[in-house]
Amino acid sequence: MAEAAAKAVKSGTDLTCGNEYLALSDAVQKGFITEEEINQSVRRLFVARIRLGLFDPPAKVPYSTFGVDQIASEPHQKLALEAASSPPFGQGSVSVRVREDADLDLDEIREYWSTSREKT
Repeated sequence: MAEAAAKAVKSGTDLTCGNEYLALSDAVQKGFITEEEINQSVRRLFVARIRLGLFDPPAKVPYSTFGVDQIASEPHQKLALEAASSPPFGQGSVSVRVREDADLDLDEIREYWSTSREKT
């Protein structure tokens, strides 16, 4: 998992929904990634959070009043289903974008998805 986590960060995947990145300290010790590469990823995450207004007073953030009830509302679920079923995505497909210089392979992506789905 340490090598897969390091490759994911190096490929620009700054955020994961699971706990795979707990293996990054092991990845540093094994030489798969440097602390500076992790710091660069963390900086990108904080720039995104700042741009989203997550550190601003709620009164300055237009979507801060959205409630949880709006996130998974029926109209939004219908819209998501329509978007996923329409071209260019097709019926039930998933798109994975990999940079030209990335060294992730499909087996590692499958391993990541199978282990992260087992944990949920």
